[in-house]
Amino acid sequence: MTMKTRACLYPLEKKHSPNGSVYRALRSTDQDFVGFGEAYFSEIHPNSVKGWKRHKKMTCNLVVPIGSVGFVVTEDFQNFDEFYLSNDCYARLVIGPLVWFAFKGLSRETSLLLNVADLVHDACEHEIREFDSKPYKWKRNN
Repeated sequence: MTMKTRACLYPLEKKHSPNGSVYRALRSTDQDFVGFGEAYFSEIHPNSVKGWKRHKKMTCNLVVPIGSVGFVVTEDFQNFDEFYLSNDCYARLVIGPLVWFAFKGLSRETSLLLNVADLVHDACEHEIREFDSKPYKWKRNN
């Protein structure tokens, strides 16, 4: 990963079909693929914020197939990058270990986030802080 906060965004392919489209999320041959541990979906309600979270070892591959979600990423709570994923901006956000991140639901309806992680969830492997503990003003609110 080459960005200053160890997060990278990769556009993803959508194949449209009259009977229902196919949305590619991740292949083992994709750049920055580091392995498979588990995949899970997380709902994000409108204007809700989840985070701050930092994994010690895990790499997250985040995709938003339904709704719209804003992500903020930082290593030091002084320099921040924002990313926006949605059906219209269909991409995979890769967040490496030791990077703090939070995300916010930007749709009027509940959004759906897919995380394909390289490790199985372990409660001792990550740190969590309340979002308000490190003030951040979103550049885009909806």
